[in-house]
Amino acid sequence: MILTKKESRIPFFLSSFLKLLAIFLTISCSTKFISNVKKAKPKKVKFTFEDPSGKFSVLRRSGISSLKEFVTKEELFPYTKWGGPVLEKGIMISSYSKYNKNVSVMVPKVSQRTFWFDKKKYFTESKLYIERKEADFSWRSPSDTKLNKKAVQLNSERGLYCFLGQLTDCIKETGFFKTSKEKKSGVVFLSIIFDGYPFFNEQFGILKNGPIVEADFAFEKEMERGVLRYSLTFLDQKMTYFVDRDGNLIDKFWISQGLSLKKI
Repeated sequence: MILTKKESRIPFFLSSFLKLLAIFLTISCSTKFISNVKKAKPKKVKFTFEDPSGKFSVLRRSGISSLKEFVTKEELFPYTKWGGPVLEKGIMISSYSKYNKNVSVMVPKVSQRTFWFDKKKYFTESKLYIERKEADFSWRSPSDTKLNKKAVQLNSERGLYCFLGQLTDCIKETGFFKTSKEKKSGVVFLSIIFDGYPFFNEQFGILKNGPIVEADFAFEKEMERGVLRYSLTFLDQKMTYFVDRDGNLIDKFWISQGLSLKKI
């Protein structure tokens, strides 16, 4: 998720296939989903980002690294000033894994975000160790004399974890977009990681809930030209996502926070 000048703007396995069904309600046992690690091509997409502090331009690049991991890089610029000073930059890295021969997943590994406000630098990092069921978060603001650290136990029964900034890519890997489109229904129960913690949480008034929260990602309807609409609900918040027929992000809206991200 993009922070703006407003604030200054691995494998894992579930114990049984029944637990997996509780997470992916619409995924059929007989449907084979193959990891996109060999299919994913490098992408470079531009967005317009807007929140109560103003309008900005976002450049988002993604692809497979030499280590066969999925990497997403984001840069935030003043509106339409693609060659201007970077207000924020971030990177998220997730690895690929399989529950079994039918279901492939992405596993969040590490993320970093750096952004500037009044020429002052803010930094945040998250590292996940799924096998140890632990996540480490660290951050530093201009007023901090040392790096702040926080360790969190990964004890959610939902099992599936996704960086919020990689949410649609993480969901796409499971095959959920395909099956929910076919069935016109479905929900993924997961845990989302605020990859901009704690500055993201401070900005949107959810600091007390920590860096990881449980969420539901649900099919809502199929729009014109094959565009699909989904809702992400967590805590008392709701975000609306629009993806194309291939599961690529088009638009995102967080109406209660006055936030929008629109593909150019």
